[in-house]
Amino acid sequence: MRALRWISVLMVLLSLVVGVTACGGDDDDDDDQAADDDDTDDDDADDDTSDDDLGDDDTGDDDTEPSPFKHTVFTYTIDDEIDDAATGKFDEPSYAYPPVDFDADKYKYMMTFFIDPMMPPFYEPIPSQGPLVLWSDDLDVIVFSPMDHFFDTVIMRGDGEIEHGLQGELETIPAGTTHRFLMVEGPGINATIEEWGRLMREDHGKTVPDRYADMGLSYLGYWTDNGGYYYYNTEPGMNEEDTMFAVKDDADDRDIPIRYMQLDSWWYYKEEGGPLTGASGLLLWEPKPEMFPDGLTDFQEEIDLPLILHNRWFSPNNWYLDDYDFYANEDDKMVLPMGQDLFDHFMADAKSWGVITYEQDWLVTQFWGVTWMRNGLGHARQYMDWLTGAVDDAGLTMQNCMSSPAHMMDVLDRGEIITTLRTSIDYHINWSKESFWPQFHTVNMIAKAVGVWPFKDNFQSNEDEGEAEALISSLSAGMVGPSDEVGEMRREILMHTCMEDGLLLKPDVPATPVDPMFLPNARPYTVSTYSDRGDLGRWNYIAAFHIASEHPDRSIFDRGYAAIGYGFSDVGKMFNFSGGGDGLEPGSVARPGHRRGDGALQLAHRRGDAGLRSVRDGAV
Repeated sequence: MRALRWISVLMVLLSLVVGVTACGGDDDDDDDQAADDDDTDDDDADDDTSDDDLGDDDTGDDDTEPSPFKHTVFTYTIDDEIDDAATGKFDEPSYAYPPVDFDADKYKYMMTFFIDPMMPPFYEPIPSQGPLVLWSDDLDVIVFSPMDHFFDTVIMRGDGEIEHGLQGELETIPAGTTHRFLMVEGPGINATIEEWGRLMREDHGKTVPDRYADMGLSYLGYWTDNGGYYYYNTEPGMNEEDTMFAVKDDADDRDIPIRYMQLDSWWYYKEEGGPLTGASGLLLWEPKPEMFPDGLTDFQEEIDLPLILHNRWFSPNNWYLDDYDFYANEDDKMVLPMGQDLFDHFMADAKSWGVITYEQDWLVTQFWGVTWMRNGLGHARQYMDWLTGAVDDAGLTMQNCMSSPAHMMDVLDRGEIITTLRTSIDYHINWSKESFWPQFHTVNMIAKAVGVWPFKDNFQSNEDEGEAEALISSLSAGMVGPSDEVGEMRREILMHTCMEDGLLLKPDVPATPVDPMFLPNARPYTVSTYSDRGDLGRWNYIAAFHIASEHPDRSIFDRGYAAIGYGFSDVGKMFNFSGGGDGLEPGSVARPGHRRGDGALQLAHRRGDAGLRSVRDGAV
C-alpha cells in the first residue's frame, strides 16, 4: 500500500484547476454582516471607554436564522497627553484599561501567542499582543483582541478577567489616542475565530487575496531557506550560481515543473558571523560577485525562472548610512531606515533582477532589536507602511517571515500586498515534527481569519516524512516549496501537489486543527479543510498524524530543537496531546519513529442532503 493515497488527492483537487481565479478563503459573498461599532462614551475625560454590547449578529434577512455569535467593541480614548508614560517593561502597561470580566470556572482553557518568531501558541497565561482565545468544555468560545494599535497592545489573561492596555515602553501617549478592542463570543473554536476574522476584515476593509494571487501561490517552486539542502551550501566544486543551474537542470531532466526559485540570505553582503547570530546584519543588498559573477539579472534571464528574494535586518555598519537616514541607538544591535526611500531603492533593484515577491524576514527580531519600534505609538506600523508602500509601488507582492502576532494582525491594513506569511518555525530535515505540524496548523487559524495565505516553509521530499510534509503543504492552500539536493527530489511525491505544468492543487482554505484537538484527548493530531465545487457539493479533507508523547525514538536533536524553537518552553503546553492510547501521555509530546499506519488521510464528500460519504482512506 502506498504511504499516502495521493491519487485520491489528485482526483479531488484536479477540479480546482478549473477555478484558479476563484477567491481563496471563506466566501466573502456570505459575509455581508457589518460590525456595529456605534459606541457610547464614558464621561471620564482621561479614560473614555465604551463597552456597548452590540447584541446578536443577525443578517437583517427575516428568512435567515440569527447568528449564534455575539460581539462587543470596547473603545478607550485618552484625552490628555501622558508624558513619561513608560514603565520600562513591555508587558507592564503604560496605560491599563478596565479589565474585562469572564467566567473563569466556565472558560477554563486558553490559548494565546508568543511575541516571538512565527507566534507560537501557548496554553498558559503570558503577555501577548493577541488574540486571546478562551473556551469551555462545551467549546463555548471567547476571542479577544485589539482592533488597532496592534504593535502597541499588551493583553494578559488574569483571574477571571482580561487585562489589556498600551504596552509599557511607550515614552509618550498623545492626547486623543483612541484604542479599540473586539470581543467575539460563540460556539466552536474554528467558527468563532473565523467570525472574529470576518469582523476584523470588515472593519479594516481587508480583502482576501486569491489563493492563486501570485507566482509563489500558484506554482511549485524551489527554496534555499534554512532547512533546505543548499542553505549556505553548494554542490562540490560549484559556486552558488552553478548550483542553482544544476538544481534547475535536474528538475528539467526529471520533469519536475519548478516555476520559480527562492534565494535566501546567503546571496547578499552581511557582517561576518553565522547566519543566525546577531553579528550578521545586512551590509549591502546586492549579490556577491563570487556567487553570481554576472549579477542577478543575467542569472535570472539564463535560468529563466522568476525569483523570490530574502532580506533581513540592517547592521549598524551597513553601507547605506551615508545616503539614507537611519535611526540608531547605541544600546541596539540593529538600525532602521527612517523612510520609504531605501526600500524604494531595493524594490527597483528587485524588479531589474526578475523578482516577483520580496520576503522580509526577522520581523519580530527587528521589533525587539530596535528601540524606536517600541518607544512611540505607531512606530512599528509606520515601518510597515514604508516597507509595504515600496513593495506596492513596484508592483511586487510580499511575504512576511518571523512575524509576531501584531505583524499577523497588521496584514489587515495591507490590502493584498502581503499574500503569504510564514506560520511555521524553521524546517529541519527529519527533526521534531511536534515542533512544526501542530504549531503550523494552529497559527493557520489566525492567518485564515485575517486573510493571508500561510506558508509551511520548505521541505526535503526525500526525508522520512516527505509525503506528509508535501501533504501538509498542499492542504495549507499556500506555497509548496521543495528544497532537496540535486538528484534527490522525489517526483512521485511532488507531482501529487501540482499539475504537469506546476500549477498547484489546493483546497479553498488552509487546513486547521479540528475543535476536539483543543480539549484533552487521545486522538491522533487531526486537521481539516474543504473545497466547494458547485453542483458537486463540498469536498472535505481530514488528515491525521500520530504524534505521541516521549516516544523512545525521539532524538536529542528533536528535544534540542523544540527547546530552542520555543524559548525552552514545554511543547506540551502549546499543543493539547494527553490521555491514553498508543504511547500518548500527558505533558511534553514527541513524534514516534516513521512507520506505516501512523496516520491517515480521509477525503469526504457532502452531496446535497445525502450526508457525509467517505471517498478514500489512505494510511501514512
